[in-house]
Amino acid sequence: MNDDLIKQLETQIKQAQPKPKLWTPGQTLRISFVNIRGDVSKKAIYDIACEWLKYAYLHFELVDDKDASAEIRINAFEEGYEYSEADWDDEDSNDIDSNMTISWVPDDPNSAADILRQTGSILGMEIAQFHPDATIP
Repeated sequence: MNDDLIKQLETQIKQAQPKPKLWTPGQTLRISFVNIRGDVSKKAIYDIACEWLKYAYLHFELVDDKDASAEIRINAFEEGYEYSEADWDDEDSNDIDSNMTISWVPDDPNSAADILRQTGSILGMEIAQFHPDATIP
């Protein structure tokens, strides 16, 4: 491919990406879990997500599970937990749209990295490939 065609395609891809929602500086974003069991796992996931607060002028507040009004609604599946039919048929969970889905494996650095990446995305961080100076194919 020639360089002009590559630049044209890159521009089209960048324009197709949805623009991130901008949060108000200092805003408190409420976090609710939609479908995960275990307070230890919730706290671990929440603590990892809070790493972003070192770099963003925002605050997080952990609210009750299945709070449809929360700005961040996490649907997390914990490895090793036996999910029953009732977990999937929970009417309260089915009515709530999550905006972050993760697979949680305690003590797995890949799970922590996924939580950081997904939280960054919700906060409005763009994928590295779309940075104007990126040379990532």
